[in-house]
Amino acid sequence: MQNKQWRSDIFGIEFIPDKPQKVVKDKAKFNLEQYGWKVDYVVTHTCPYEYRPTDRYIPDLNTAKCFKRHYDNEKFLSKIRNKLVYEMWLCGHFHLDRTVGNVRFLYDDIYEIK
Repeated sequence: MQNKQWRSDIFGIEFIPDKPQKVVKDKAKFNLEQYGWKVDYVVTHTCPYEYRPTDRYIPDLNTAKCFKRHYDNEKFLSKIRNKLVYEMWLCGHFHLDRTVGNVRFLYDDIYEIK
């Protein structure tokens, strides 16, 4: 049984698809356009592609293959990031606490938005 299915059965949690539909991506771009591609914070599950913490991949578990299904999302976020002006990008997914430039990975840490 897949992890998501198990969590759904046990906790009654419904999961959104791993790959946002085109309508979701279009709405995100539309909303950013309304604000002139300038925001204080970006909060996403995963990170832009170039920020993937590949040092955390576990070769024996073929982690890169496991995360490959997220590449479309991460590449979409990279396109957004390249056009966007922002103070801090907050994301999780990789279960680590790390800051790389103005991209912050959160796991145990708490980031105060001011």
